[in-house]
Amino acid sequence: MKNKYLGILIISTLFLFAACKKESLNLKDPVSPTVSSVNTESGIFPFALGMWSKMVSGDFWIAANYHSTMGDETFIPWGNYGWRWGNQVAKITLPDGTVVNNPIGPLQKDQLQSTNSREAGDVNAFLYEWKSMYYTIATSNVLLNYTKKPSFTFSGDAATKQKVLQAWAYFCRGYAYSRIGSMYIAGVINNTSGTSDFIQNNFVSSATIVKEGNANLDSAIAILSGVSNNDTYASMLGGSGGISIVPAFCNTRGLVKPDNWVRLCNTMKARNILVNKKTASMSSADWKAVQDLAAVGLKAGDVTFTEGFTPDGNNDVAGGFWTPSIQLSDNNGGGGWLFVSERLVQEFQPNDARLDRNFVSDYGIVLLNPRNRGINFGTTYHTIDAEDGGDFTTRDNTTNVQAYFVPSYEENELMLAEAKINQSNIDAGLAHIDAVRRAQSASLPAVSGTGLTFTQAKEELRTERRIALFLRGLAFYDARRWGVTAAKSAGGGRANANVLVPKGFGSYTSNAVRKCFIEYNFMDYWDVPLNELDFNKPSSTSVPVKQ
Repeated sequence: MKNKYLGILIISTLFLFAACKKESLNLKDPVSPTVSSVNTESGIFPFALGMWSKMVSGDFWIAANYHSTMGDETFIPWGNYGWRWGNQVAKITLPDGTVVNNPIGPLQKDQLQSTNSREAGDVNAFLYEWKSMYYTIATSNVLLNYTKKPSFTFSGDAATKQKVLQAWAYFCRGYAYSRIGSMYIAGVINNTSGTSDFIQNNFVSSATIVKEGNANLDSAIAILSGVSNNDTYASMLGGSGGISIVPAFCNTRGLVKPDNWVRLCNTMKARNILVNKKTASMSSADWKAVQDLAAVGLKAGDVTFTEGFTPDGNNDVAGGFWTPSIQLSDNNGGGGWLFVSERLVQEFQPNDARLDRNFVSDYGIVLLNPRNRGINFGTTYHTIDAEDGGDFTTRDNTTNVQAYFVPSYEENELMLAEAKINQSNIDAGLAHIDAVRRAQSASLPAVSGTGLTFTQAKEELRTERRIALFLRGLAFYDARRWGVTAAKSAGGGRANANVLVPKGFGSYTSNAVRKCFIEYNFMDYWDVPLNELDFNKPSSTSVPVKQ
């Protein structure tokens, strides 16, 4: 019998209870799980709740940091989990013409491919999102398998319970396939569990994987369209009670009602179109498809799934450390793992209230070319924690800052804005930007109706996506589709980028933020990790699994 990595993931989901020891996950006997436990009503709800620990685990947030840093909204200079190499830019040209090359030598692609092995251990960048999302797919498969069994019975409002559990499984699986297809050059479609035929080694294209994601989201929509927001539903999605499938410390902004959940799925499908095609190649039909889906996507007043934690740091999903709300915190000048990029801060208009509320440069240089690892690793800004009025971070974990991992209302509005602007409906598009700024209390004057040109409107859209969607998983997707992360020879890079240039570089004798040209030259899509391929050799009909 073949011993394959995906098979190991799928089998291991049957031991999900053992991996989730948080009190609020309602686990009665986490050290003695059995397959039969999932086949009972008392076992299946904790299993569905425990799926959070696979979907948004530490592995997920390690991957999320790659997205954030490669999109240059944040940066990480440390080598843990391979982070340093993921956001190591190719070269930076200073204002005096001096070219500062990547100090480690290899381009990002070569460096990341060199550590794509099991021997590389935790510095293999390609592993984390793959593992997290295929765990999510595997747990979704198990949940669907049991809830579809004719012999499975529920007490009380059985119809609602069964439908919500199935919708949750389809949604999670659709989300996971969407993530795999949006980040990897290839993947496998595996929607079975508990049988000997679950091994799949036919690797298909990223586009096919995204299509499978959309199909699962459609299945979730079909089920949710027949679900009422009754007491049973509210108990399951409300974060409390024995049948809740949402941790009590997550989704604190309110209940995701059935129609709200449907709109979330539509927003996810709109994202799948937008982020997987270069903007320069988007056709009128593409923009219309994005607009049509976003038109029935999240609206004002809707909420979305978010991850939080309890003040003691012990009762959460990701282990009390991994979410950006903690990793990005400056901790009163004590430093951190994740740092805000000067390139993000320069997007703000001086009178944008979100800048003053969230970022401050009150004691000079926060970080400057640490260990000579690159001058892109430098900033004069740190975050203002929630305890002092900020939106994104917590100094001591006493404020339950919610981290986004699925689409939000603001993302949906900005997709409508971009689609309309690119269809020459400029003022209508700008109105959506104004709506986002109002929702986030930016205190900026309206831009719709001000006579902006197409080029000016696109720039408003670009900066607003960078600001409004900070830490929401879009930074790399946007940089990729806008061509920023491409090689300079292919039109990529960023001009007039703020860089904290240390003295001694070029002709400069003082540390200062200067306008530079950054060439990133990052991979568009990642290779399949060898942690998979070592155990699961692609079939003869598979697409390429490496760039």
